[in-house]
Amino acid sequence: MKIIEGKDVDLITPFPPKEMKRIFGWLRCYRTIPELDTFPKTPEDLADQLARVPTLQTFGIVDKNNFLGVRHEVPLIGLYTFDQDTKLNGNIHVASSRKAWNSRLVDQAGLLLINHMFRYTPDLLRVTISTPSQNGAGRALARSWGFRYEGCFRDAVIINNTPNNMAIMGLTRTDWNDLGLLDRIIDPIVMEKEELVHG
Repeated sequence: MKIIEGKDVDLITPFPPKEMKRIFGWLRCYRTIPELDTFPKTPEDLADQLARVPTLQTFGIVDKNNFLGVRHEVPLIGLYTFDQDTKLNGNIHVASSRKAWNSRLVDQAGLLLINHMFRYTPDLLRVTISTPSQNGAGRALARSWGFRYEGCFRDAVIINNTPNNMAIMGLTRTDWNDLGLLDRIIDPIVMEKEELVHG
């Protein structure tokens, strides 16, 4: 297991397989984010689906200062995946608890991952985030790091038996340098119960 150290969060890779049930729960805890019809039906199906992508790297988000008060041996609060599908491009996806999302620890962990990938993968020219077009929170998170909306894949996913678009957002190495993301600091915040940061 490898640890990428951050300010308030660390990333551990690979994500511990025995914690797969937590990912499954995190992916299903947002009523405002529609579930794809192809979404795995069990944690075991999810683990199998992730294992079938040979280029996929998984990163557990660890709340190393226990800012959120997680009562667990390892305070895992989310997961990032990074799939370098070509020499030049990598795709990022995230799943987390609501509390973690609202605290901005997920933002901090994502920036840590983006910085790590650009620093240690010299051929990487861009990072891509694709999300259902109606996922406003996910698009806002990407914009907060400097990602730009680049268009959509029309009718790319099925949600409730209906074709839906996937929004495509990108951050290039040039953007990363110009925005000074390596030096950006995202501090966590304490949220009221129903307050949202990204929506």
